[in-house]
Amino acid sequence: MVGAQLEAPVSSPGAAAGPVPTGLEGHRLAHRALPGRDLAEVELATALLGAELAAPLAVDVPAGAPAAPFARAATEQGLALVVGEEAARLHDRPPLLLVRMPGRTVVDGPEPAERLAALTGAHGLVLELDPVGEALESGGRVARAEHVAAVCRALAPLPVVVREAGSGLDGADARALQALGAAAVDVGGAGARPAGDPAFAGWGVMLAEAVAETALMAPDLPLIAGGPLRDGVQAAMCLALGATVAAPRFGVEDDAAETVAAVLHQLRVAVWACGAPSAAALHPGLLR
Repeated sequence: MVGAQLEAPVSSPGAAAGPVPTGLEGHRLAHRALPGRDLAEVELATALLGAELAAPLAVDVPAGAPAAPFARAATEQGLALVVGEEAARLHDRPPLLLVRMPGRTVVDGPEPAERLAALTGAHGLVLELDPVGEALESGGRVARAEHVAAVCRALAPLPVVVREAGSGLDGADARALQALGAAAVDVGGAGARPAGDPAFAGWGVMLAEAVAETALMAPDLPLIAGGPLRDGVQAAMCLALGATVAAPRFGVEDDAAETVAAVLHQLRVAVWACGAPSAAALHPGLLR
């Protein structure tokens, strides 16, 4: 059964021109005509990597977009922020600031990660893995398990989040990454890669499957649902499947304050309308 709220063309903030299948299309959240509380009473506060967030959302600055407006929006809303090297120049400092870098940059050693963490003063590092994309571009110079472990050791106690940036994360890999020292994972999802060989367009693990598998196989590992995630309703679905935090995709041309506020409001309404008192109370039984 395809959820009606996902059939129409997506007009939510940050939506891509062509919606990418996520595996959420066959579900809808339960709906309660009598939610049982005022909308403002819904509790969204969440802890991630030692930081207290006002809601289980991470603002991931899109490549090519100015970081400052998104940093300001994340700070004002009390959300996590994921950004590149420009983190060093930001005046706004959200409760959790994570700086991202490609996994291929640490193949020869963890020193680039150490320099980036020191330069930006971030609260943690996001190490992006995209083995299929890297293989198609560079012939396979990608970070392997020993490289991830070396970065985790070198940066400790600074947390390292490992993100699958192109094809989604298998549950077994999430468990392996936890053993290597990763503090959290961003499971991404098939279709998260913006471009590449069309033969691999649907390659990988869909977002919904990646979230559910990781929650099952690494239940104690903080889990970020990102990749092709589009809006606050899909964010709520991922939280119900076991995600700790959702990281919707924003567009380069989006008004940061407006789009972040809209996704946050969508999430609050979705939690409220399915009868849950809080984001933490979402569970798989609320998915139809």
